[in-house]
Amino acid sequence: LLHIRLSVDSGSARRLVHSVQRSCQSVTDQMATTLSRLYLLAYNVCMATGWAYILFKIFSLGGKALNAELVYSEIELPLKIFQTGAIMEVFHSAVGLVRAPVFSTFIQVLSRVGVLWGVAHLVPESRETPFFVLMVISWSLVEVPRYLFYACNLLNMVGYPLLWLRYSLFAVLYPTGISGEVGTISAAVLATLGTHVLSVSLPNAFNFAFSYPYALIVVLALYVPFSPFMYNHMVIQRRKNLSKQKAA
Repeated sequence: LLHIRLSVDSGSARRLVHSVQRSCQSVTDQMATTLSRLYLLAYNVCMATGWAYILFKIFSLGGKALNAELVYSEIELPLKIFQTGAIMEVFHSAVGLVRAPVFSTFIQVLSRVGVLWGVAHLVPESRETPFFVLMVISWSLVEVPRYLFYACNLLNMVGYPLLWLRYSLFAVLYPTGISGEVGTISAAVLATLGTHVLSVSLPNAFNFAFSYPYALIVVLALYVPFSPFMYNHMVIQRRKNLSKQKAA
């Protein structure tokens, strides 16, 4: 009888330990989920505010917004901060904080950050064209409703107008944004072609050569396959999300 009672007590203890472990794990998971949601909410609100501020700075210039060099001087710091901040979206996708596909997120962020830091920052002539202003306005008009949508979605407060903007504005703003990017890169190519600016010539100690303008030409060529890919991705997302809303 003593042996049976000890066995029963031992089994009960194990069940109690397992129950406590499950409870602790459940509490930990809930805390992690809550912290993740709070972080994403703060991130998206911050990014929406930043892009809205950039848009406000441009439009507050009025007719002077046609002066691309002036626009850049007004928005350089916030533009660099908030566009570079988009790199976190690749991390969010990679670790599973959001359900966005890693590849398409990476391509979009890489193209924009690359144009900003690898072109506009390095070649002043590239940011002195109307294409630069077109590019930034297109980015801003896409990003403000996009980040607002993400923030509201975390709070289960997405209305149909915001949903429609999130999945419809791209139809116009992706082509204008891509046109702005291509124009900005092309201006950098024209400004540096035939020069040694940002290039490395042979001979040198590392036996390595690099031509900045020709590298940009390769980048321009990559827009041919990747631009339709990104656009079609958004068409699919629009169809899926708007039809889901109508069904609901």
